[in-house]
Amino acid sequence: MRVKGGEKNEKDRHTYMCSSCNWCKSLFTGSILQGSKLKKNKFIALVYLWLQELDLKKIRTQVGLSENTIGEWNRLFLECICLDMEKKDVPKIGGPGMVVEIDKSKFGKRKYHVS
Repeated sequence: MRVKGGEKNEKDRHTYMCSSCNWCKSLFTGSILQGSKLKKNKFIALVYLWLQELDLKKIRTQVGLSENTIGEWNRLFLECICLDMEKKDVPKIGGPGMVVEIDKSKFGKRKYHVS
């Protein structure tokens, strides 16, 4: 198997091809980038800034993507984290003889639905 080379198309640079049967497979098949048109350097910058917990507006300015694109990737990242947390056996808080306090200010709607 070899990396498909010589093509000017960026998609072809990330494709593996069998030299005997001409079978092709993308490097990103089965990953979060499968079917994405986002350039890989912008994706890395987006993930880095998101992990730094920057505001989505600042990330949009830094990476140069639309508000909708940033919002969709944000939702996808959060979904991946939720799925990962579901797989892990996280112990529940509290138990017999333990008091758990909940801050009531954390429940309610945000003003103007600002996230």
